[in-house]
Amino acid sequence: MNKTRVFLKSKVSLAVIIILLVLSGSTYATEKQLTVTDQADRVVTLEAIPVRIVSLAPGNTEILYALGLADNIVGVSTYCDYPEAAVDKPKIGGFSEVSIESVVALEPDVVFATGGVQDEVAKQLTQLGLKVIILDAASLDQVLAAIALVGQVTGRGNAARELIEQLEGRIDQVKAAIASLAKAKPRKVFYEVWYDPPISVGPGSFIHDLIETAGGINLMAGSSNPYPVASLEEIIDADPDVIIYAHGAMSTAQVAERDGWRQMEAVRTGRIVSIDDENILVRPGPRIVEGLEALAEAIYPEAFDQ
Repeated sequence: MNKTRVFLKSKVSLAVIIILLVLSGSTYATEKQLTVTDQADRVVTLEAIPVRIVSLAPGNTEILYALGLADNIVGVSTYCDYPEAAVDKPKIGGFSEVSIESVVALEPDVVFATGGVQDEVAKQLTQLGLKVIILDAASLDQVLAAIALVGQVTGRGNAARELIEQLEGRIDQVKAAIASLAKAKPRKVFYEVWYDPPISVGPGSFIHDLIETAGGINLMAGSSNPYPVASLEEIIDADPDVIIYAHGAMSTAQVAERDGWRQMEAVRTGRIVSIDDENILVRPGPRIVEGLEALAEAIYPEAFDQ
């Protein structure tokens, strides 16, 4: 009878442990392997939680640091400069010019790449036997999904969930702050990536998604190009309520002084805003919510004057 009680007690304890491990996000607790589908729809199987990690893109690196994986990162791209500690990590080349040899030499358990320009690199590394996860977010929701995926792959499910909840809370705060203003009279926004020629943002770009989430109307929303070239006449005719730029090549006064621009609503009302750090608007990592906050304040500053 005593042996039976001990056996039953052991079985119950084991069941509790398994449940707790599953709830904590440790996918590896009950399975030898983990199979995931990355953001390029590639199916990747890992044998165990990765210890050595290489990141090929700044947004990926920022996610890894945010999840507490600093000690596991053994290599990053030359453009990975946030947080500051990333600057001192071994470099594997640039964003579009990754050194395959350098990555292989670091013997990573997993490589986090990005889509598009790094597709071929991901293919080559996979052919060499490395595990490659592609993160390819182009919207706020996809950034949150990327964070969840990294958490799943690295055994940091709890940390990922906590981070996502924090970011979602900030997103909700922005939406609540601008809701009444955006509903009453949404403001037309011209975002200038570059000034000569005037390059803006369209669907498929982070900044377009952020502008719309911040309650603005992107003047280039009808473009089929994520980064369309806009003529000066087109911009003047559209008469934006707000002009936003982050290229730093001009002052707000110089923006206002361009031929024909003084007649625009944005210039007449002084709604020309320069954002100091464009990285918070284009890097698919946790700081993208900081970018949303900056855009919302640029479009509806009165909502944040309290």
